[in-house]
Amino acid sequence: GPPDLVIVTLDTTRADHLGAYGYPRDTSPRFDALAAESVLFERFVVPMATTLPVHTSLMTGTWPEEHGILANMAHGGQRYVPSDGLVPVAAWARDRGYQTAAFVSATPVKRGTGMEQGFDTFDEPEGHERQADVTTRQAIRWLRRAGPEPVLLWVHYFDPHRNYREHTWHKLDKDD
Repeated sequence: GPPDLVIVTLDTTRADHLGAYGYPRDTSPRFDALAAESVLFERFVVPMATTLPVHTSLMTGTWPEEHGILANMAHGGQRYVPSDGLVPVAAWARDRGYQTAAFVSATPVKRGTGMEQGFDTFDEPEGHERQADVTTRQAIRWLRRAGPEPVLLWVHYFDPHRNYREHTWHKLDKDD
């Protein structure tokens, strides 16, 4: 049958600082292990360096000028929303029998931005953001309950925005 699809996005992360892309320091052992058994895109070019427009482009296969999202927030603090008529990959997959779920970690991609379109499950932080371990636990719980149909899972992390010293790293329990 169709393969499971897992999309992992790391906000504010440069590929040239991850081991899977050749960085010599041991900065990303878990990411590198996942990359070793996954399809790793080696030439992924983003249209700009802003969270919501880039993720909208990723999920719709369109440029910001086409989908209409040019920033995380419009002038005056209103949210941008995508153009009508776009079919995000989650809606496409759901129409083909996939179970779809997204677990996001920060405000720029929460409900109301259009990122939730096509996802049967869309899990987001209560506040502005949450740490990776919480997002990961939620995603793993969903995966354990998922049925036999193929899955499209998107997991978004925001932790790289914090100062390195502010990070608190938690080990996932064996049962998570």
